[in-house]
Amino acid sequence: MFEKLYSLTVCFFFGETFLEDKGENPRFEILGVFGSGKTTIANSLSNSSPLVSMLEDHTLNPYWGKNKLLDRGGKLAYDISFLVQHMHLVQSGMLEFPSRPLICDWSFQTDNLWASLRLSDDSMAAYSGVFESFIGSLPSPRGYLYISVDPFEIYSRIQKRGRIPELEIDQASIAAAHKLVKQKVDSIPIEDIFVIDESVDLNEIIEFVNEKLR
Repeated sequence: MFEKLYSLTVCFFFGETFLEDKGENPRFEILGVFGSGKTTIANSLSNSSPLVSMLEDHTLNPYWGKNKLLDRGGKLAYDISFLVQHMHLVQSGMLEFPSRPLICDWSFQTDNLWASLRLSDDSMAAYSGVFESFIGSLPSPRGYLYISVDPFEIYSRIQKRGRIPELEIDQASIAAAHKLVKQKVDSIPIEDIFVIDESVDLNEIIEFVNEKLR
């Protein structure tokens, strides 16, 4: 599926003119469970179009995979770290690539979702203050891509890529996360989201992005 996406975006994006006169960076965010293929989609679009990929690097979060730190009160710092990284990516993209559209292999929507599941009420209140401040300073995303993949397939991909902290995640946890992301997706206006699954017509993805960039 992703190989087809790469070849089609070459034809599409270089045949279109992106509007440069709005003085903003249209942003697209990708929703999906870990291991669903978000980075693959972002890279395929970025490598063959004016879209600039803003990729999360989990290794920059000093709390990632450090369960003992998380258990000793590090959960708030863990979620804030990813939030700060994502904010920095968007701000850097706006400065380095003026008026270029950005494609993120993550979403502020799921940042908030995962934090709400992990944090105590007091910690979530602190997180929400930072989150609202960050979000309030940015334009809303132009649209979302949601990658819907069967939880068993996600489990298989996670096992293959072999990140040690992720290998502990079982299929039931992935299925639960998948359900929660789907609920989040259902709360977004239908016109602002495109669902990518195994049977997707890849031309429709391109048409969605192009329509949102007009």
